[in-house]
Amino acid sequence: MKIAVVGTGAIGSFYGGKLAHGGRDVHFLLRSGIAKIKRSGIRIRGKKENFHVARVQCYETANAIGPCDLVLIALKATNNEALLQLIPALLHQRTILLTLQNGLGNEDFLAQHFGDDRVMGGLCFICLNRISPGLIEHLDYGHLTIGEFIGSPRSRTRAVAHEFQQSSVVCQVVDKLMEERWRKLVWNIPFNGLTIAAGGITTKDILRDASLHSAALALMNEIIEGAKSCGHNLTGDVAVAHMKRTETMGAYKPSTLLDFEAGRALEVEAIWGEPLRRAQANGAAMPRLEQLYALLKSLNARARMRRRLPPSIEVRNLQRIVRISTRRLQEFANIACALAWKQKQPEAEIASVPAVSVLIVSDRRMAALHKEFCGLAGPTDVLTFQHGELVISAETAARQARIFHSNLMAEIQLYLLHGLLHLAGFDDVTAHQQKRMQRLQNKLLATAIHGL
Repeated sequence: MKIAVVGTGAIGSFYGGKLAHGGRDVHFLLRSGIAKIKRSGIRIRGKKENFHVARVQCYETANAIGPCDLVLIALKATNNEALLQLIPALLHQRTILLTLQNGLGNEDFLAQHFGDDRVMGGLCFICLNRISPGLIEHLDYGHLTIGEFIGSPRSRTRAVAHEFQQSSVVCQVVDKLMEERWRKLVWNIPFNGLTIAAGGITTKDILRDASLHSAALALMNEIIEGAKSCGHNLTGDVAVAHMKRTETMGAYKPSTLLDFEAGRALEVEAIWGEPLRRAQANGAAMPRLEQLYALLKSLNARARMRRRLPPSIEVRNLQRIVRISTRRLQEFANIACALAWKQKQPEAEIASVPAVSVLIVSDRRMAALHKEFCGLAGPTDVLTFQHGELVISAETAARQARIFHSNLMAEIQLYLLHGLLHLAGFDDVTAHQQKRMQRLQNKLLATAIHGL
């Protein structure tokens, strides 16, 4: 079995390294550190095991690797858009995509772009730290749980598990992948979140502080209820088991805290945002998670501003008259925001806002805003507010799509990009400004759609 590893942080280096050390045909796709890994290989050190893979098959491009039988995806969920360019060259007709990423929504993303039949998910129960490229500290645990995104385990599921097992990885096949994802979130959501929210503390600090211990347990129980609302039968025993396991970790800093301290983007949406949205959509009240999510989103946005990165962007559908794929629009918004950021003018609003909100509303709501802020009657297509809010009328988009023989999604994408360009400092008051903005808008729209 030819195996590619996309993402060589702690997780990708460890499990890819285990497979390579076990004699498997493993190929690592690297964005950085390739010279060091070619020279020194991959070394795993820890109290339970130490091993060294001296000769590592590593590459700078997916084309150099070519089609594989199995692709391990260990990128942070914040980099999922990069997979759209990286994955295609690694595929043949029966290639399996196994995501080892945290949180919810990663399997859905892969299924949407590459087909749900290819997709499997894996949950890593392990304490790791990446010291430098190719040098990984293994602190504790190490077992892996895998399952099919769609349906029950198949012969291929067991074949993939066998590859890990033959490489000295404890690997278990599960019937219900999403239930296991929620089970892991019962730990990830409170402990990854509170170590950051409480100022950069360890898991041991949380357990020793009565109020933080209580907050963690309350979050755990809330996540269990959220999982139940989504049809996953978790019990209170899950929280008890996680607490006992945490007591054995010592003063552990989760990878999310290390990312935050290093100035890297947090997986806010995958770990906190998506679970919250799914539970709330099924009628669960999640006040503690909602509060933690808002706090972490704010901290992440402020960190992005300090690093001079594009603001985060969130799409919310506040109307029910026109059916819209929020997920597809969110993916477009992520790309469009990054493109608009690169084009920003001096003193542009987009440079000073920590986050952009895109609100899809009805004509009635849009007409009220149009009257209140512009003094004009009736709805319009899009309103841009300097504090980083874009408001788009779904009904207006639907009408315009019919008139211009376009489709609804394309029309809304156009409005969204138009609003982002206003935030980036472009205007369309004069004929010259209109021509300039139209030319740039057409160029970026084509680029963004090509990136989907």
